[in-house]
Amino acid sequence: MQDLLSPNRVVIGYEPAADGAIPETVKTLTRLYTPWVPKERIVTTDTWSSELAKIAANALIAQRISSINSLSAVCEATGASVTELSRIAGLDPRIGPLCLRAGFGFGGSCLRKDVCCLIYLARELGLYDVAEYWRGVIQINDSQSARITQRIMSFLPSDVTGTETKAAALGFSFKKNTTDIRNTTATNLVRDLLGRRLRVNIFDPHVPRQRIEKALMLQCGAAHVNTAVVESTEAACEGCSIIVLHTDWDEFLGTSVDWKGIVARMREPKLFLGPPGSFDAYKMKQNGFTVLEVGKP
Repeated sequence: MQDLLSPNRVVIGYEPAADGAIPETVKTLTRLYTPWVPKERIVTTDTWSSELAKIAANALIAQRISSINSLSAVCEATGASVTELSRIAGLDPRIGPLCLRAGFGFGGSCLRKDVCCLIYLARELGLYDVAEYWRGVIQINDSQSARITQRIMSFLPSDVTGTETKAAALGFSFKKNTTDIRNTTATNLVRDLLGRRLRVNIFDPHVPRQRIEKALMLQCGAAHVNTAVVESTEAACEGCSIIVLHTDWDEFLGTSVDWKGIVARMREPKLFLGPPGSFDAYKMKQNGFTVLEVGKP
């Protein structure tokens, strides 16, 4: 509803008449929006431009997310901070701060679909270099979870086979303030942790258990038997060696969670990992955690 009431643009595509005149249907549709949408935000253009603009906007957002995530790996290797990198680069008006936040990658129903659509379109048009460029955006996104998992595993014994090493994944939706789990990077994270022979507890305060369990069955196959979808933060973290803050819901970040009590019931290395800026790293260290932030040493 908020997007409908306050759109950043309304794009109306149409096939121009033979004489170049704007069809009456376009004028009528434009009048429908003018009572609440500023005229400068209503764009009328040809059909191909209108359709491709929607795909291009999501593709460019996805490209920016993959770009900052690729740089997060460089930051971790060099000792730089991806938060500082994002802050400084974001001051450049040509770049801006939006989507310059390192994390687990992009999810949801739009970004991947539209990047894949752009790849398909480029191939059909014989633009193979263009297709490969955008395929790299998908590859960086898909590799981010595996890279984060590898970093987590470096804090554990080299062989955890047959142990009861457990990890907690807090949040399953692809981003805060939505219950959408389509293409959520949480499934990649859980699958990668299961592939390293860890058991994984999952808790999301807003996504129903049945939907999470169904997603795990589809994405993780038989390995999903080593997961447990639980009903609280405390239950998810009980006896775990690792906590991964995947979705920064307010329920995980407020004072309602007794992190000192949780860390007391964890096993070494008592690792807490999340995107930079999504939690108070200093306070979590004071609580007794070994803290890792994506894109920071």
